[in-house]
Amino acid sequence: MDIEVVSVCVKQQALDDYNVYLQELLKRMVWTGSCRSWYKNRKKEGHVTAVYGGSRHHFREILETFRAEDFDIEYRSVNRFRFMSSGRTLRESRGEYYVLK
Repeated sequence: MDIEVVSVCVKQQALDDYNVYLQELLKRMVWTGSCRSWYKNRKKEGHVTAVYGGSRHHFREILETFRAEDFDIEYRSVNRFRFMSSGRTLRESRGEYYVLK
């Protein structure tokens, strides 16, 4: 099966919304304390430049679900469903034993 996706880019509105959410979340975290920090461009106050504000377990769970509505996806074909091919799985096309039983 050929991959028909050329590019996946986050939508600007989704990025802006996430940054607002993240800055609110980070207000409860240690990074926003009044000390100089790499996360605040070596300033005592200001915008925190962290990628994610939750636990690594939470981050992993969040990544398990792809929110396609937050991205612009460019396809190689004019029809985004071309990847579905003949409607048969690769195993079916090969005539593998367990599929035939």
